[in-house]
Amino acid sequence: MSASDSAEELQRLIQGILKALPLDYSAERCSDSTTPGRFCDPCMQLKAVNANLCAHFEEINKLLKIQAEAKQRVNQHHDPLSHLPVEISSHIFSIYTEDVNSDFDPQSLVVQHSGPLLLGAVSQFWRQVAFSTPHLWNTINIHILSDSNLRTKVELTKEWLARSRQLPLHLSLGYPTWDCVEPGHDPLIPLFNELQHVSPRWCTLVLGISAGLYTTFFGKVTCAPTFETFKLFEEEAEDGHFPLPHTPLLKHLDIQVSMPFSSISIDWSNLTTIEANKILIGEYFDILQLSEELESFRLCGLIRHPGYPLPTSPITHLALRELYLNTNESRMDPSGVVTMLDLVTFPSLERFGYDSGSRTSFPNSAIPTIFNRSRCRLTHFDLCGDLRNGTTDDLISILSDLPTITHFKLQDSYSRRLDDPLMSDILLQRLTPIIRPNEFIHIDRLLPRLESLEFQGYKAFSWSFLASLVSAANYDGDPNSRPTPERPECTNSIRRIFFEVYAEEEMERIDAQSLAHFQGAHRAGIFHCQVLRGDFVGGIIDPFSWGDDLA
Repeated sequence: MSASDSAEELQRLIQGILKALPLDYSAERCSDSTTPGRFCDPCMQLKAVNANLCAHFEEINKLLKIQAEAKQRVNQHHDPLSHLPVEISSHIFSIYTEDVNSDFDPQSLVVQHSGPLLLGAVSQFWRQVAFSTPHLWNTINIHILSDSNLRTKVELTKEWLARSRQLPLHLSLGYPTWDCVEPGHDPLIPLFNELQHVSPRWCTLVLGISAGLYTTFFGKVTCAPTFETFKLFEEEAEDGHFPLPHTPLLKHLDIQVSMPFSSISIDWSNLTTIEANKILIGEYFDILQLSEELESFRLCGLIRHPGYPLPTSPITHLALRELYLNTNESRMDPSGVVTMLDLVTFPSLERFGYDSGSRTSFPNSAIPTIFNRSRCRLTHFDLCGDLRNGTTDDLISILSDLPTITHFKLQDSYSRRLDDPLMSDILLQRLTPIIRPNEFIHIDRLLPRLESLEFQGYKAFSWSFLASLVSAANYDGDPNSRPTPERPECTNSIRRIFFEVYAEEEMERIDAQSLAHFQGAHRAGIFHCQVLRGDFVGGIIDPFSWGDDLA
């Protein structure tokens, strides 16, 4: 027990004793007194003891008050923030709350009791600083774990909103109806009303409530003039409707629900980023036409709908710079991906990613088509998933038309083939810079501007070919053999190579020369490699502790 806890316990004990003892002993209670109004000797002694106790208790109370005041002065004297200007203390508190809010997961049922309330519980000075700093209170994360604490949530929300003054608000509301019985709409109305009153200050809104509550949540709110970021997450929301048509500043939309986009009434024209789950292919084209300022489009769970009208000719979108497609959770065959890519043109596209998940669907015909038609300068290219229907020749053909790529990631973790793998000796050789060029020999090198190479999958290449690539990436250059713009295959721009290799059985031995190249590049911070054995249950092997072989 700390000293402060001991003092508080002592004070409570003394107060309890004072209430229990009859310190005001009356002479009328003395039945043996011969003179009315006077005490007998034993009663006189008891009265004196009680008076003495009372005096001591009063003295102890005075000392406890002095102790509390001294403790407050000690805390203030040793509190580093008390010696700083209030503005700096407020800034420090703001950094703390921003860090706490960045770790907040609206889909987690674990509520962390931290943030500005924790700061205010430290001391009176901290509480004064916290309560007078609006930036600590303009992020509100509300978790409704049951309808029994709704009244407390409403009162706390009122106080929180009041302390935020007139700052833009970042709201997160989670109501996990999949874990508890959903009450009627009435119990939630007082909380929703408080949030509706501040809708002109909404900047970020994250909603994890049942789709049936959307209309109740928004009430009569149809305009949010400062609304910039919106996220919906819920297991199913097919019957929901999102009525907020006037959102002139809305830039970021994240819809992680099964919900027709026709039910989302917002201003699409100024959106710059969209992340969506389970949308129809036709909706994908509609969104591109509605959102002319869109720069990033990430799609997961695409669904093909035969009755949905598709464009008759390719749509040109001038602003899109990033497109990522994930078909893992979809019911769409590879022809659907081909349709999505054949009917669009993205001249500004810089980043492209495709992840088929566990579905075997490598659209090797559509990918080069969209790049050639768009004539874009692609810099980041990711291929992930079950790519067994693609070959090394397919991949080389695609990469041959993309000389501007600086970051290439290949994740072929489902394929265990050894006869025609994607990450093969041929591909590694074509990616390797020529560090000692011969003017009479010209190598058609792939990706001459490559800076980062990532691979995750089963090993079907030779360590020596990987070592050649690593050695070239770690080469400092020969003053007698300088690369020139006319010889891009001689240019070494690689700064990072990361390989995560899966091994079911024993691997081939690593020769000493290759291992030396690996270790040298690893020390230089260029090469990173780890090997996972036996369906990954054997743990991770550090390849730089193998000695001279991997048995």
